[in-house]
Amino acid sequence: GDGLILPTDNEDCDDGNTLDGDGCSSTCTVEPGYMCNLVQQALPPSITIPFTFRDFIAYPSGVIVPPETAAMQRHPDFQNGCLGAVLENMTNDTLDTEGKPTNSLACALPAAPACVPDVDYTDPAGDSCLDRDNGPGSTACGGMNGCQRSTHPNHPLAGHPNVDPFFYWYRDTPDVNQTLVVPEVLMGAAGVYSFNPGAFFPFDGKGWVMTGDELAGPGTHNFGFTSEVRQWFQFQGGESLTFQGDDDLFVYVNGKLGLAIGSKHGATTRTMVLNADGTAGCAMCTTTSRTLGIVPGNVYEIAIFHAERQAVASNFNLSITGFVKAKSECTSVCGDGVVTPDEECDNGAMNSDTAYNGCTTMCKRGPSCGDGNVDATNEQCDDGVNLSTYGGCAPGCVNGPSCGDGIVQPEHEECDDGVFAAMYGGCAPGCKLGPRCGDQVVQNPPETCDDGNRVNGDGCKANCIKEIVK
Repeated sequence: GDGLILPTDNEDCDDGNTLDGDGCSSTCTVEPGYMCNLVQQALPPSITIPFTFRDFIAYPSGVIVPPETAAMQRHPDFQNGCLGAVLENMTNDTLDTEGKPTNSLACALPAAPACVPDVDYTDPAGDSCLDRDNGPGSTACGGMNGCQRSTHPNHPLAGHPNVDPFFYWYRDTPDVNQTLVVPEVLMGAAGVYSFNPGAFFPFDGKGWVMTGDELAGPGTHNFGFTSEVRQWFQFQGGESLTFQGDDDLFVYVNGKLGLAIGSKHGATTRTMVLNADGTAGCAMCTTTSRTLGIVPGNVYEIAIFHAERQAVASNFNLSITGFVKAKSECTSVCGDGVVTPDEECDNGAMNSDTAYNGCTTMCKRGPSCGDGNVDATNEQCDDGVNLSTYGGCAPGCVNGPSCGDGIVQPEHEECDDGVFAAMYGGCAPGCKLGPRCGDQVVQNPPETCDDGNRVNGDGCKANCIKEIVK
C-alpha cells in the first residue's frame, strides 16, 4: 500500500492503496482479469513525509535534584560540551540491524575519574564549555584533541547502565525521551522538494518542558531533540539532498553512510549527490565520495538522522530532488474471460463485434435484445425496455399484441381483421367496427333504415330494411 515494490518485498504489485477490486488487491497481488505495470508518476506539487521527533532533557528542571537519581534523567549528550568542528566520522558507516546509526566513539568523553559530565547543571544562562565536563573551571576534557568530546559513551544514564547514551538518540525510550510523529509537507518547485521551517522547535509547548521535567532554553524554546526521516525511492542516479542546519546530521542510503555532519556546531550546509556508479559525492566534505552499493533501477531507503543538541539556535532546512516514487498502474485485460468491474462482459476468445448476444472485442455487450437497436436478423422490435403487453415491443424483442395482428384483444379492440378495408360490416382502422346495420346511421345502400338495433317489428327490420305495415 505504499506505492513501491522493493526488491525484498513479496509483492506482485503496489498501487498505493489497500483496496480490493482495482486490479491490485489489499495484499498486493494482481487480481484476476488485470495486468499491472510499474509506472513513474508525474511530480506532485508537494510531498508529505512523516518526521519522527524525540525530545530529551537538556536543561533539567530545578525540581529534579539531582536528575541522575530521578525517573526522568537528563541526557548527557545534550547541552553538555561546547561547539566544535564538523565531524564526518562520528557514526559508523553502516546502520545496525534495527536500522539505526551507531556511535563510532571518534569523539567520546573518557571515563571517570579523567572526565565527569556535569549532569547536575541547571543554569541555562551560563552555557559555557568549561561548566559542562569535569565541573566549572576545568579544561581537562573540554578541548581534548579538538573535538570537544561530543558524546558520552563512558557515562551511561543511571537507569540504563552499560549502555552508550547515544543508543537512545533515535529509539523510543519512555524515561529518556518523548516521541512526536508529524507528517511534514515538502513543497516542490522545478523538481526540488524543500522543508524550510526557519527556526525549528517542534517541541515548543510540548515534551519535557510541558511536563515540568525540563527548563525552557533561550527564547523560552524547548531545545534538545532529534529528528528521524525515512523514505523509499527508486534510484536512477543524480538524486541530491541539501541540508543546512545545526547540529548533527547523518544520511544513510541502503543502510550505508552517505553524508555526515557530526558534533555540536553552527549552521552548516552540505549537499550529497547520488552518482550512477552507486557512490555518494559531497564537494564540501573531507570525505568527498562514499560507496553505497546501489544500482540504478532498484528501490532503496534513504534514512536521515538529525540532532539539535546545543541551545544557541535550531536550524533545519532540507531540500531533496529525484526522490520520487513510482507505483503500479493496473488495467483490465479484455479477452481473458474474466469480467472485471470496468468491463460489461468478457467471453475470452469468443469476443466478437458482430455476434448477437455476444461480447465485443472492447468487452462491451454486443447487439442484443434491450440495446434499443433493432437487429433485423434476430429481432422484430427493440425499444430498450421490451415489456409491452399491447401495442409495443414485448419481452424477447417480439411484437406484442396490437391492432392489425388479426387477433381481437377485447380489452383494446372492437375488431381486428388485419385488413381495415372499412367495408360495410367490416373492421375500420384503429380496430373499430366499420359501417354496419345497427349503428344508427343509414348506409344507403344496402340499408333503408337504421334504428340502432337489430330487432324486427319496430318499423325497421333486423337487417335495416323498412317494414311494410298493412
